[in-house]
Amino acid sequence: MSAREWYICPFCKKDITKAKEEYGKIPVDKFIKKYKENLIKEYNEDDEEETESVRMDGEEWLDDDGTFHIDYGMDCNNCGRNWTIKVRVHPTMSDKQSASKLTFKVPSKSGGEDHEVEVFNGEYKCDCMSFKTRKKCSHIDKLKQKIKGVGK
Repeated sequence: MSAREWYICPFCKKDITKAKEEYGKIPVDKFIKKYKENLIKEYNEDDEEETESVRMDGEEWLDDDGTFHIDYGMDCNNCGRNWTIKVRVHPTMSDKQSASKLTFKVPSKSGGEDHEVEVFNGEYKCDCMSFKTRKKCSHIDKLKQKIKGVGK
């Protein structure tokens, strides 16, 4: 994977705003100790490499079986936060029209392995035990929420 883009971390940016709000409200030595690094970065805003701390890496590829893979991740060098998305699109054809099956990896609440949620013709399926027994699970609900939020 190669670095595609660099971004300013919204969480680190909030830290700078918080520092400005606390100026004069806490002792000077504590203020300097607490916010020195953030304020130095803001002072150097003209230097893009200093302010853009989130690196996006990713790639797309097509397997021999026709599965389209999308794999992207973003990591902040300052605060350590990260974002990932892994999607597999399988080629399929229905009688009425062409449709694709999407496979998403959704993190497990327990911190174990990710669960795979498949979306095909508006139907959701998950590989977790809850979905197998109740045909409903939090992984699907979480994915539906994220899909609703896209484009807003």
